[in-house]
Amino acid sequence: TSQAGARFTGMMQHGECVRIFTGAPLPEGADAVLIQEDAEQSGVLVTPRGSVAPGAFVRPRGMDFAGGEVRLAAGRRLTCRDVSLAAAMGFAELPLRRSPTVAILATGDELVAPGATPGPGQIVSSIPVGLAGLVRQAGGLANQLGIARDTLRSLDERLAMADRADIVLTIGGASVGDYDLVARALGARGLALDFWNIA
Repeated sequence: TSQAGARFTGMMQHGECVRIFTGAPLPEGADAVLIQEDAEQSGVLVTPRGSVAPGAFVRPRGMDFAGGEVRLAAGRRLTCRDVSLAAAMGFAELPLRRSPTVAILATGDELVAPGATPGPGQIVSSIPVGLAGLVRQAGGLANQLGIARDTLRSLDERLAMADRADIVLTIGGASVGDYDLVARALGARGLALDFWNIA
């Protein structure tokens, strides 16, 4: 029994029964649990309201995992259930990799923020919003740096906000025009340019 001295011994229609409480070990010789919601008790007589199959409401030892079994492989994004499973397996701590921080910087004098009214020759900067959503879908943390103007000073000020980012995504300013200054600004901050062109 799960409580000291809390024991009820009675007769069921087809044999002896012992009362136990939730989480208690199964008494020796028992092979099923009749929950009290499905039984009627009168004195020492317990009458089931239906049949009781062998193994009913019994949680066998080792049902969650077995020795040597890998249940949480490396590279898996942990759910709340996974954390509970790890605790049940005896782990107080788990080695983790943090989510990468991705800084997103749009560049160009022709850009205005969403919600602003574009002036002549200007367009709304819509790409960073979509990229931020893709970053979050992939498990990253998106940090939108706003819009840098077409000057090295503006680019440097915005890039300074990305000092702790793992990845910096820039939009625009990377072609061969006089105001395409992103590569020069990145180089001045010691950042490596992984790629600058996509199909």
